[in-house]
Amino acid sequence: MKDFNYEDIEAGYYHKTMLNGGNIQRFWHRKKFEEISKFIPHKTVKVLDLGCGPGSFFYVLREKNKKAILYGIDVSKKQIDFASKLVKSASFFASDAIKIPFKDDTFDYVTLIEVIEHLNKNIERNIFNEIKRVLKKNGKIIITTPNYQSLWPIIELFWNKISPLNYEEQHINKKTVNILKNDLIKAGFKVNETRSLFLFSPFISLFSNKFAHYFMIFEKKIINYWGYIILIEAKVSK
Repeated sequence: MKDFNYEDIEAGYYHKTMLNGGNIQRFWHRKKFEEISKFIPHKTVKVLDLGCGPGSFFYVLREKNKKAILYGIDVSKKQIDFASKLVKSASFFASDAIKIPFKDDTFDYVTLIEVIEHLNKNIERNIFNEIKRVLKKNGKIIITTPNYQSLWPIIELFWNKISPLNYEEQHINKKTVNILKNDLIKAGFKVNETRSLFLFSPFISLFSNKFAHYFMIFEKKIINYWGYIILIEAKVSK
């Protein structure tokens, strides 16, 4: 299969979806970023978002966290140009991340938000090594990716029919909770926390965003690893 060209995606497409898409899309993206933001302390820490796209995670993080020092990398220059205008207090760079353009022991946190499913296994291994290199001692990696142990494949199949973007072309590295945990352990990380996000709450947002929010709080306590998105925090010790 021909590699997907990420420059074909409209600049800011996913950010515009988060702000102006349907109820489900708006709830899904914003709540996902809010959940990830909870892992970043409100103090002066350095955060690198690999595959940052149009900068939506930092846009949400910055609403509550004014102290973190933010850097983003993405393979698409047009997304980086969009992100630079969106979050002016962050620094963004166009790079493929095979060689992360920062010195050893630079960051307290590295995030990979819906990135790893786009990478083949060789690139995944290389990026994990690079992340270990740029993380400080006891630095942490936060990863989200679709959960192929859940009903996500059905949603993906449906979305491929109606969306202008086809995930079948993009999602080449499909994870379950156990697969991702094992991949991180093999790469030299210690998994600190594992959870999954979303089951019914995004669809409840069709009727009431407020009720969907409260249902999500309840849902997180009971869905275990059956949610549509895997969320893992792992630690590297040097």
